[in-house]
Amino acid sequence: MAYIGKAPVNGFHSKQTLSTDGSTVTFTLDYTVADETALIVVVGGVIQEPKSAFNLAAGGTQITFTAAPASTDTAYIQFLGTAIVQNMLSAGGAEFILDGDDDTSLTADTDDEVDLKIAGTDISTWKSTGYHNLDSIKFVAGTGDDMQIYHDGTNSYITNSTGALKIATETSGIALTIGHSTSEVTVADNLTVAGNLTVSGTQTVVDTVTMNAQNAVIFEGATADDFETTLTITDPTADRTITFPNATDTLIGKATTDTLTNKSIDLDSNTLTASLSEFNSALQGDSFMTLADTQTLENKTFTSPTINAGTLSGAFTGTADLTGTVLSGASPLVFEGSTDNAYETTLAITDPTADRTVTLPNATDTLIGKVDVNYLSDKNMIYIQINDATIDIDISDIFTIVPEDIMNINIDTFNKWALLDKDKGMERGHASSVSKMFEIFESSIINTPFKFLDLGCGNGWVVRKILENKNCTYALGVDGAPEMINKARNLDSIGEYLNINIEEWSFNKDYDIIFSMETFYYFKDLESVLKKVYNNLNDNGFFIIGIDHYLENKPSLTWDKEFNLSLNTLSINDWVSKFKISGFKNVQYIIHDKKEDWNGTLILYGYK
Repeated sequence: MAYIGKAPVNGFHSKQTLSTDGSTVTFTLDYTVADETALIVVVGGVIQEPKSAFNLAAGGTQITFTAAPASTDTAYIQFLGTAIVQNMLSAGGAEFILDGDDDTSLTADTDDEVDLKIAGTDISTWKSTGYHNLDSIKFVAGTGDDMQIYHDGTNSYITNSTGALKIATETSGIALTIGHSTSEVTVADNLTVAGNLTVSGTQTVVDTVTMNAQNAVIFEGATADDFETTLTITDPTADRTITFPNATDTLIGKATTDTLTNKSIDLDSNTLTASLSEFNSALQGDSFMTLADTQTLENKTFTSPTINAGTLSGAFTGTADLTGTVLSGASPLVFEGSTDNAYETTLAITDPTADRTVTLPNATDTLIGKVDVNYLSDKNMIYIQINDATIDIDISDIFTIVPEDIMNINIDTFNKWALLDKDKGMERGHASSVSKMFEIFESSIINTPFKFLDLGCGNGWVVRKILENKNCTYALGVDGAPEMINKARNLDSIGEYLNINIEEWSFNKDYDIIFSMETFYYFKDLESVLKKVYNNLNDNGFFIIGIDHYLENKPSLTWDKEFNLSLNTLSINDWVSKFKISGFKNVQYIIHDKKEDWNGTLILYGYK
């Protein structure tokens, strides 16, 4: 007859499901069985009769059917009886239900683990490496869950709610290690150390440290020997503060014989005790005098004197603050200059017939004398004085500055800077930005042989820097100022340098990298130069410029007047747009070395 009800399930008895194919009659059992009656066999929902429908074979390890179960039938074997209890308990997959609703159990898996499940949730596992609680499952001790040990999925915890938490060894002399040699140990509250504390490595202390050092702090030094430095603490009678010098220095004790230099003593708040002979000896035998004395100072040098009223005569060095002083004489001020020689600059005063005021320009500038032949630029008016009359003439009524003259103005300025060695200051000031520009293309662009062009090379320092790269096969520096090119050629015999107007020059080589620092805002026809750069780059060639003069960098907007220059002032978006219009791809920019009162260097770059 047919089996009525649901298919058999595992309890303390085990179940096996057979994979039938319609032809196989013999199947291997999961357990060794002593007799056919120890099995309940169900095929297609029908209980099979022992020794009639099936028999045991191979010593109770196989079952053989008289007819092969159909492939469409489901076949189950339920193991019964005491004969299989031992096998069942030692078998993988045994499950022990611990409560009536089957959601609390112990399960022995085939991976040599025993899993505990409570209320349908995995709690813990026994395996060969030990007893394992799952994340956030706590080991709890104490009647009030006082102590807990657990892992929350990220961190591990030992917590204690009442009493003291002690981690200690039972035997004296056994080391206790907390933390890994390369790990950080954090103490979030007060730390009390009873006994000796040995700390290795460098210590960083944040916030205030209060040491109850009743006698002294002892420093061993780098060598562990019998000699130490002891800092003795005198019990203070009030709060005391010791301030260390804001400099690398050596402290001087009262018992030392070191000489104090560059120190000032405020006699209003300090007492200097010594005999007159001691003071005279300290001053190399010279005698003291007071302001009321009429002694004559000889062979004395004043350093940064402040002279209130009176008349100053003779020579002094340093910076003088002359308050309320009247300088008299036809030539009261003579400037020696940096070189002590027979040539000086004398400020001669014509004896005035009335009070006169001379106002110096509120800018860095060069004053022009009536015998000088200097070119006046960036001035809206020319002032011509005839006797006591002044005639104002608009400069446009006299001449017009043509574009070629504008470039000549810039070139003339840079020639003067080269002669004054201002090119060295430009090199130092731009070093950080140039290093950043090199960093941008060095990793990907110059790993293979390349040719390099510097537009506006100045004294050639960038060309010299790029030639240090072993992959640079050719480097050319171009500048419109002949004095700059002369300096570059004198400093470098390897690189090539060309003195020419960049706007008029037709490039004669194809380059892999074209570079420029602080040059492109001088061009009157910027689009034409950008197009020439693009046309003279090899495929996938790289173009990069750095500029400090642009609309967003407000301090640079007065350079035209301050330095006698003609400049092209564009915004960051305008520069990016002109790069893209000229054909460059992947155009990007960064702002480098921004400060509080300086927007930083604008670095733009793109690929052909």
